[in-house]
Amino acid sequence: AAHFGRLDIVVNNAYWSARGTVEELSEADWDRSMDVMLKAIYLFAKHAFPIMAQGGGGTMVNLASIHGHAAAHRYGVYAAAKAGVINLTRSLAIDYGHSGIRVNAVCPGWIMTHGVPDDPELMRRVAAMYPVGRAGQPVDIAKVIRFLVSDESSFVNGHAVVADGGLTAQLQDSLIHVVMDLYKPQP
Repeated sequence: AAHFGRLDIVVNNAYWSARGTVEELSEADWDRSMDVMLKAIYLFAKHAFPIMAQGGGGTMVNLASIHGHAAAHRYGVYAAAKAGVINLTRSLAIDYGHSGIRVNAVCPGWIMTHGVPDDPELMRRVAAMYPVGRAGQPVDIAKVIRFLVSDESSFVNGHAVVADGGLTAQLQDSLIHVVMDLYKPQP
């Protein structure tokens, strides 16, 4: 704000998380995960929103996850933090919309970032899980963010946009086959 005179766009994309059940996680790992993925958004909003409001408004996009909508084995702290991001996003949208500040979240599925091993078999298995036939790339999420910070989304506020190639839109095929086999009509 001191350099440019205003602040128009904030994208929160911080990640650090431990993996384990609540018995396996240390309290320090829980706290660090929550601090990085959730508290950081609170702090950024607390300090950025007055500057944004003074400049006439702006937009914030918070990176959540499909894990904010559904849980996975041994990812409890990650799911809790990302669900918190989704609901904090909604609360901020309600509290600051009158100031001209829009707040939305993006909930990616598995995105092939630099931290994912370059393993052809892994890529094949991941692609098979997605109805679009591939895992996401960083550019897929960047395009959603670009839309959310643009004037084209000027009436979108308080949303958690799922960008996961259809992954969460489906039930597990293996589960469907088991259920269907159990409930076949008898001749």
